[in-house]
Amino acid sequence: MTALPLALALSGCHLSVWKRESGGGSNPTPSASQSSDAAAPQSNSSSQANGNPRARSSQVLSTWEGKTDIGESFRVDINSVVVKEDVTTLTMTFTNTGSKIGIWWMRAFGGDQALSDGVKLIDYSRHLVYSPGKAEDGTCICSDYQGSGLDTGESRTVYTTFKGLPADLTKVDVEIQGVGTPFENVPVTRE
Repeated sequence: MTALPLALALSGCHLSVWKRESGGGSNPTPSASQSSDAAAPQSNSSSQANGNPRARSSQVLSTWEGKTDIGESFRVDINSVVVKEDVTTLTMTFTNTGSKIGIWWMRAFGGDQALSDGVKLIDYSRHLVYSPGKAEDGTCICSDYQGSGLDTGESRTVYTTFKGLPADLTKVDVEIQGVGTPFENVPVTRE
C-alpha cells in the first residue's frame, strides 16, 4: 500500500494546562442537520495519502455559528474525522453567513496557515494536541489555500491531515483558529 510521503512531521504535543471551559458564548454543538452542497476540496500537489482524502460534506458532526475573532460571520461544520492507514483526515465546511467577502475568506481562520497551523485535534484524556502533518518539503498535507472571496451563503469544504490517532480514541475536540471555543467530543471514524 502506498504511504504518505514519509517523514511527515505529524506530531502530538503535550499540553501543559488544558481545561474545558463551560462558560457562556457560542460553544460548538452537535448538529443533526445536513450541510448544503459545498465546493470540493482542492488537493495540495505535495500530498496524497492513497489519493485525495474524500470530503464528507454531506454529514455534520458538530456546528459553530457566530463571529470569528476578526468579526466576520460564519457557520463552521465539522464533517468528519477519519483515521485510515495511520493518517487522520479532518474535513470541515465553512459557510459565510455575513456580508460578501471580496477576497481571502480564509484570513478569518489563520490565512494561508489556516489548515497547517490554525487547526488542532485535542485528546484531553492523554493531554495531547495534534498538529496537522507536513510533507518533507514543509508544505501542508491539506486543501490548497483559497484566496477567493465568498458570497453570502456560499460554502467551501476543506480538509487537513494529522497522524493516525490511537486505536482506542473514539472522540476528539477540534480547535479552529478564529472560532472561540473547541468543538467538543467529535466522533472519530476508522476505515
